[in-house]
Amino acid sequence: MVLDAYFPVTVFSLIVIVMSTAMFISVFSFKKNLTCLAIPFFVSLTILIEMAGTIFVTYDMKMVASFLLIAYYIAGGFTGWSTVIAFDWFAKTGVFKKKWSRFLLAVPAIAVLPFCIYDLISGKFELNVFSVEFGLSGIISTAVLAAYFVFTGIFAFVCAAKAVGTQRVLFFAFGGAALIPFIFMAIGFFTRQGMEYRWFPYALMVLLAILFIFRFKVTLDGLTGIKNRSAFDEDIKDKVNNFNRYPSVYLMYLDVNYFKMINDNYGHDTGDKALILFGKTLHNEAEAMNADAFRLGGDEFGVIFCHHTKKEIDEFIKRVSEKVSKNDFKFNFSFSVGTAKYAKGMSVTDLLNAADKEMYEHKRIVEANLKLEK
Repeated sequence: MVLDAYFPVTVFSLIVIVMSTAMFISVFSFKKNLTCLAIPFFVSLTILIEMAGTIFVTYDMKMVASFLLIAYYIAGGFTGWSTVIAFDWFAKTGVFKKKWSRFLLAVPAIAVLPFCIYDLISGKFELNVFSVEFGLSGIISTAVLAAYFVFTGIFAFVCAAKAVGTQRVLFFAFGGAALIPFIFMAIGFFTRQGMEYRWFPYALMVLLAILFIFRFKVTLDGLTGIKNRSAFDEDIKDKVNNFNRYPSVYLMYLDVNYFKMINDNYGHDTGDKALILFGKTLHNEAEAMNADAFRLGGDEFGVIFCHHTKKEIDEFIKRVSEKVSKNDFKFNFSFSVGTAKYAKGMSVTDLLNAADKEMYEHKRIVEANLKLEK
């Protein structure tokens, strides 16, 4: 490796990663987004270890460099591991949500360690891996990291095929971002060319991944955590414009009853808690049915169904009603609902108006027969 080229490019890549991470943290909560930040953390850690190792090898400090090389391989493995975990979090698939599944996914990264120890004891440890050569440990470590990136790319593309609208584009883009360093790894590994520039594609992956997650998070409602009006407008247009892809398209409008009175009588904090409860209940029940829930603004919510019958939707309303009624509020918590089915020839506005009209008719009936107080 040409050190004169290696250090400037590597430092520049590190700066890109740090700036990307700082941009993300400045907009979103650090504590709530630790999973996403695992990617830049492990990439940065791997870069720093390699830079330190390169310096120690240059000054013939082989013992220190040997242990750094082990740390380098392990950190590199966890770079790939964190890429899979971050996409799972980003796409909300829940495949690796449980601790045992995350541990199993980390096994390949940890499994590199015995090969490192064997090479170290046998005296075959290739310290010049910090340059352009690969020993047994380096080959295995590179294969593990490449496998993680390929898995992330395939995982993202499979999820993208099941998604719609912008979400589909974002999933495809995330998968492409994961494959960028894999492509450069393959080229560098087999040609031994351009290894001094290999960290730039990793920095590009971090930047793109954070930008994609940033774009995705912007479509979420800040209070309830479910999708917002912007996501709803885009999704309903996609469903209407491509209605032939679905067995049916239903739009449901929901509105919390007496919401202004709840705020006036019990305070805005209680009103917010009521909206959070309602939003999360809608989201959980909709997600279980492979539908999407949205907060449209204030106390108004929407749900889009595209693979369901009217009977299933009626059962959905019943389940939501039962769950939100089991609360600790000092008032009756209820909601009004209106549902409209898309028919060929309807515009998006026609569908919205049909659901809105039915909801307000239901609301007049409900509020005429229901009091806020328990």
